[in-house]
Amino acid sequence: MLDLVLFWPRRRLLALLLRRWLPAQNMMLQMLLGQSVLTTPDGGAELRFSIEAGLKAIKGNPNMTDRELFGCVKTIEDAIDTIDQVQANATPQTR
Repeated sequence: MLDLVLFWPRRRLLALLLRRWLPAQNMMLQMLLGQSVLTTPDGGAELRFSIEAGLKAIKGNPNMTDRELFGCVKTIEDAIDTIDQVQANATPQTR
């Protein structure tokens, strides 16, 4: 299998790596956000506020391309959704 990978064009190999790496990165981000929500006394309220402030700053950045902006905004909105879901599903036993 490694021999095949060595002869792939770089662009194809990079696309394959990103297709596998980005979902893994997103899952790790969700786990860390969930852990933070469950272990902080405010239940992640300050974290959510900070992420929302960052989202506003990113949306106002004129130096980002539309593609970069879309990727950033989607990732940050997913993070906010994760915080909301963990808060909604948290029980006293999980905190």
